Amino acid sequence: MLLQDHTDDIDVSCFDAVVMFDAAPRATTALVRATASAAVPLYWNPGGLPHVPIDSVATAVGESMTLLMNRVEFRTTFDIDAAPDPVSAVRNRLGIRQLVVTLGAQGALLATAAETSTVPSAATTVADGTGAGDAFTAAFALAHLATGDHLHALHVGCAAGAMAVATLGARVRLPPLSELITSTASAAGR
Repeated sequence: MLLQDHTDDIDVSCFDAVVMFDAAPRATTALVRATASAAVPLYWNPGGLPHVPIDSVATAVGESMTLLMNRVEFRTTFDIDAAPDPVSAVRNRLGIRQLVVTLGAQGALLATAAETSTVPSAATTVADGTGAGDAFTAAFALAHLATGDHLHALHVGCAAGAMAVATLGARVRLPPLSELITSTASAAGR
């Protein structure tokens, strides 16, 4: 956990990536600067309304950033609905590696420089949506780092999000990453 007092000299060069969830403005700025300086991939889920403008983060980090948000956050932030063409256009404008928009029961949408893809959500019974975005983001980032395959990572994220909404609260215990990757391989065409 990054505390406000520790934001001046952050060294992330020993990390494979940084996953950032709705951090405070000072911490966001410091992590963005550190990841850009070290050329370390940044997976950012700003949650709700970001305290730091997404455009400025994208400019600083560029191609090493993956932005992850839900469809309401996308609509609120960019004033357009989350559909393949608008999501791809926003990704292109921002100049980031990937833009991922979760669509609840409809799955998730991913835009890269080469393609825009939608994958379905895993079948589940919804008990509580709390923590679904965090579970999705963590699983997507880890699967992407482990496999290098953004579409397979999208399936893994959807599976983790479905598991998260099937229980009450945000403390669902997800299976190990290797099991999520294996269990989603056929759905991802791998």
